[in-house]
Amino acid sequence: MAFATPNGLIIRLSDREAFDAIELAKSGTPEEILCATESFQLAPSVLSLIAGVSALGLGLTTWAIVAVMTAAIAVPRILYTWIPGFLVFVSNAKNPFLRVFGGLIFGYIDRGWHGSVAFLLGVIAASVATVLLWPIYTQILGVSRTERSFFLACAEYGVPQDAIDRIPKD
Repeated sequence: MAFATPNGLIIRLSDREAFDAIELAKSGTPEEILCATESFQLAPSVLSLIAGVSALGLGLTTWAIVAVMTAAIAVPRILYTWIPGFLVFVSNAKNPFLRVFGGLIFGYIDRGWHGSVAFLLGVIAASVATVLLWPIYTQILGVSRTERSFFLACAEYGVPQDAIDRIPKD
């Protein structure tokens, strides 16, 4: 019963009810809603990257950079809708290797190999935090982060809340 977004992100919800809800969107097409789901899913890692590069640019210590990048992962996804243009930016920054490579290059240019190591440690810490927070989000919200991203994308495009609530959570 699961379905996938255009780039292969698997959403484990009943596809029939989910697409019935998407059809009720006040704006946007089903493909735009699925692409927005991908953007909501990628937003924490992109925000972590931006936070890490900013921390490097501000001259913070290695452990402060790690802390900032890890904290950026925990920002609630609903807040991303408040930053104008952020989800559009995220949709254009899909390749994780290019994002990490860009951060490593910036770290090297800014501080030499120490900057690259600091950024890499931040990426590793943020990844570990993501893995540790995954079960907590699932337990609290009753759905995984991917499904939560889908619900947020539906709400962003004007799908009525009662239609979202009717989607069975497998």
